[in-house]
Amino acid sequence: MKTVKDIYDIIDGINSIAVLGAGKSGIETAKWARMKGINVLLSDIRPISSWPKDVIEWCNKNGVLCEGGSHSGQILSCDAISPSPGIPLSIPVLKEARKKNIPIIGELAIGLSLMTDAFSIGITGTNGKTTVTTLIGSILRDWECKKAEKDKKEVILCGNIGTPLISYVNSVKGYDKARLVIEISSFQLDLFPHGRHDEHHLLDVAVLLNISQDHLERYKDIEQYAMSKARLFSLLKPNGYGIIGEEALRLLTAVSPAMFNPEDYGKRLLIIPEHIEIKDEKMQNTSSQGGKALTVTLPDGSKELYNLNGISLIGRHNLKNIYASILMARLSNVAQEEIQQAISQFIPLEHRLEIVREIDEITFVNDSKATNIDALISALNSFDSGIILLAGGLKKGQDFSPLNDPLLLKKVKLAILFGKDARDLEKAMAGHCDILVINNKNRNSTDAPNGNHIITQGVRLAYRHAAKGDVVLFSPACASFDLFNNYKERGKAFKDAVFKL
Repeated sequence: MKTVKDIYDIIDGINSIAVLGAGKSGIETAKWARMKGINVLLSDIRPISSWPKDVIEWCNKNGVLCEGGSHSGQILSCDAISPSPGIPLSIPVLKEARKKNIPIIGELAIGLSLMTDAFSIGITGTNGKTTVTTLIGSILRDWECKKAEKDKKEVILCGNIGTPLISYVNSVKGYDKARLVIEISSFQLDLFPHGRHDEHHLLDVAVLLNISQDHLERYKDIEQYAMSKARLFSLLKPNGYGIIGEEALRLLTAVSPAMFNPEDYGKRLLIIPEHIEIKDEKMQNTSSQGGKALTVTLPDGSKELYNLNGISLIGRHNLKNIYASILMARLSNVAQEEIQQAISQFIPLEHRLEIVREIDEITFVNDSKATNIDALISALNSFDSGIILLAGGLKKGQDFSPLNDPLLLKKVKLAILFGKDARDLEKAMAGHCDILVINNKNRNSTDAPNGNHIITQGVRLAYRHAAKGDVVLFSPACASFDLFNNYKERGKAFKDAVFKL
């Protein structure tokens, strides 16, 4: 296994590279390689005839060797392999590559190692990472816009949020004039060459928001998943700061007691408290006359107050997201008043506790991005009572037992369950609230119903059972792939159904 210091040797030694996956990440990696004069084999399990036409044309024009339908043995003749994050490392060709000591390196690892002069923030976590990436990106962009032209830095949001970092390697002029805000998934972290003692020195700030059970179809247990997330801290520069949720720190310390040695971090490890401190008082140094104030503890131990009045993000979990974003902004030297203005103006992202519509004093909330149990629990804790819940889909190896909680479910008037694993959800929730199961069939079965029809049916049932003051909460706690292509498509189906009422 290559060590961290060899990550640059890996890149410098690449004359040919096999790129696995002809999606966005794979294509951008192939483009970078061809610009460097590296020979590229682009491999995808989809037949080439199903690839986008523009991808096929670009490959033909730029001398990229393509193979479709499977990952062949040709891959093993390349100097390095760069799989797309969604491709499991357990597939046969990657197992064979490891036996042959062929370097396996992800697009993000390549891109980040080539842009070390930029100020880089890496953000991971089971839930909330896209919201936090977007929020800190918004704070930094607003701040940079107010600077003199000669002092401005380009703020780049990239990674798992949508745009591969490697696409910026050749387009950004002066990496020292860039701020990278990178959403990083566990799958991407797995594609950094690593050994137990390796350190990459690539990030100025590493943020791990939280860890809860997810992707257990890919990891053997939550401990292995947690250790994958914790690799983020091996990317810190020597004087970089780590930010971690208190619950995540507790879990990782139990798994690996020596991981967060205080002597290694000193004051450079900042904690997002499990219980956020909120005060009712007049704000100092602001135009506010009072209200809810968030208390944030800075690295030097001093405390700052931030006004929460009028902030659009819903839920206790979002207080932690705001807290983390404030810490990142202060570590980036953004002034407190600039941060206050940015968080007050921030517009929540679609499909994340998004208020869709209010009908007859019934509020409809779209939380389709809630693809695991922890996200659903956070959503339920965002409301006091009167919840009509719509949930269901693919469980992805999750344990639903945390829902067997009478205190949590007493606020749920009715749970309307759908999708392949609806019956498993029903077992966990039984006895604590009224339940209706409207579907538990797989889209791939011959008699599978249409996903849009199921969601429409669920929305109509919810509206029929709801009363004034209730919340119809669409928070599935599961993956969408039994009925939809992704959570966005599922969320759109919910919103369309609401607007048809």
